Amino acid sequence: MKYVHYAVVVFAWLGCGGPAWGVSPVDLENGDDVATKIAIPTLCTDNGTVNAAFRIAVGDLMGNVSPFKDGLLEKPAPVILAGLDYNTPWTRDASINAWNGASLIMPDVARNTLLSVLVRSGGKVRIGGQYWDAIVWTTGAWQHYLYTGDREFVALALEVTRNSLDYFEQTEFDAADNLFRGPGWSDGVAAYPDEYADAGGSSGIVDWPKHNPSKVSKPGYGIPMKALSTNCLYYNAYVIAEKMAVELKAPVDPQWKTKAAKLKDAINAHLWNGEKGNYRFLVGPFGKCDLQEGLGSSYALLFGIADAKRSEAVFVNQHVTPAAPLRADAFEIADQQHAKVDARRNRRAADVVMVIRPADLLDRAVEVGFSQQPIELAIKHVPFRLRQAGGGHPHLLLFVASLSQRHRRCLLRFYDGPTIFLFRNFFNSRSLTFSTGC
Repeated sequence: MKYVHYAVVVFAWLGCGGPAWGVSPVDLENGDDVATKIAIPTLCTDNGTVNAAFRIAVGDLMGNVSPFKDGLLEKPAPVILAGLDYNTPWTRDASINAWNGASLIMPDVARNTLLSVLVRSGGKVRIGGQYWDAIVWTTGAWQHYLYTGDREFVALALEVTRNSLDYFEQTEFDAADNLFRGPGWSDGVAAYPDEYADAGGSSGIVDWPKHNPSKVSKPGYGIPMKALSTNCLYYNAYVIAEKMAVELKAPVDPQWKTKAAKLKDAINAHLWNGEKGNYRFLVGPFGKCDLQEGLGSSYALLFGIADAKRSEAVFVNQHVTPAAPLRADAFEIADQQHAKVDARRNRRAADVVMVIRPADLLDRAVEVGFSQQPIELAIKHVPFRLRQAGGGHPHLLLFVASLSQRHRRCLLRFYDGPTIFLFRNFFNSRSLTFSTGC
């Protein structure tokens, strides 16, 4: 494969100011301007669709960088917000963004984002955000270290991981089947079976317990399902905790390896569907859900939870479509009623198809040329009236040499469905070569 580097020069200003951005006007007026360096990646292939998608994704990522202060950040610093309609980072987004290349493209921003979603509780620091898959932070933090070699950060990450595993073991672990309770990656009720649809008219799964007090699980938050993706992330957290300790020459808790092995066995015992030859979405007191959770299947393969035989079966039996992911009605449940979907979070039915493994920016299947020219991204306080002019959203003015792009609201989430591909079929069935002819 051939690839080409393009030097891209960007001058960017982000307008901000006011509580909507997580920092008060006083914070910005009394503080220094915030700046960071970013290496903008460029990609050129003989596939125009891939080229366009890559440019859109980079623009979307840049458009979500904004000053923010929370978690362990002592003053406003550039972070990656969860989207243009959001005024904070999200733990899930922060972690998968770091994993999928943000820590390579903008390491300082990715680090800030990971720090911003941590919380201090009981004299300890642990992972905050939506609790069920918050442990994905450990995977993102480890990938950040692999990109940057930041030993100070990975030392903190080990402490955070240890504290978080202890916390979630006490609140969400079920010794009866050796699985952790919690939904999958989606926070919307539309992604789950009908037993979880009644959230009092809310589209958020977080509201389910208070409207179903007789069905909640204890201890913990109360959502009794045990999703594939979430349990895969816990398994990987145990594995990574040991890697972090070895890397730092710190004491290794021997229970991490034991717990990881037991959790792996439990996932394959309870969430593997031997009849269909793939992993089911979730299990729980209301039964098993045999729909396919694509991200969970991806994790099972990536983390080595699936052995060679199961991995091959997943490739053969995973439901794949030629284009965009289908909604759950592809599995003949279109007539089932779900709570109203809140467009703010784009809560679709579960994306259950064409998902085998995340497309990391450095995946061996796609060689990406990264421009090494550092970009100075200055984030300055601007008059409040300018912020009002944009409805409270940041405004990223990009003047890019030979790059024209209109920014689209919520067109691409950095880790959502479009970033997950069935690479084996994709690259075996297409001739995709790189050239300088773009």
